[in-house]
Amino acid sequence: MNNNNEIGGTLPTESEKLEKIKKYEEFLNERLKKDLDTVLLQRNNTYNEIGEYMRLKSTLEMIKENQIKSTKILANIGSDCFLHVKIPDTNYVFVDVAQGFQVQFTIDEALDFIEVKENYLRENAEKYTEQAVNIQSNIRIVYEGINELMGLPANPPKKMKRFVH
Repeated sequence: MNNNNEIGGTLPTESEKLEKIKKYEEFLNERLKKDLDTVLLQRNNTYNEIGEYMRLKSTLEMIKENQIKSTKILANIGSDCFLHVKIPDTNYVFVDVAQGFQVQFTIDEALDFIEVKENYLRENAEKYTEQAVNIQSNIRIVYEGINELMGLPANPPKKMKRFVH
């Protein structure tokens, strides 16, 4: 059997194909899928943080609208451990701004900060989504390369659609 293709180069042997497939699969599993998992986790964490700020915003708006001067709340003190807390003066609140740092704000200042922070987090979530889509595209390209080497149709597995959105 002649191992030359139409252009004049030699065709890869079966063992060369298997080696390439192995390298593609390693790249797919060790790099791309892990990168995708990391980006999706970052995006989910960002959406969770947005949700926390939205709940805080709702609470502060309710305090402001009803002119509540003191209140009792159920506060998460970490690891989903909650404690009943009495707030004797609602003129000022402490807001976690980043990395565990808290700043004392008036309610209006806190609402302004939350709006800016939510916009920032939404932009980050969108960037993570774009990164996930790019990684997913690369995964599909690698699947197509593997399928081509194996002589199969270039369709990625059906469960690929679950990664993004």
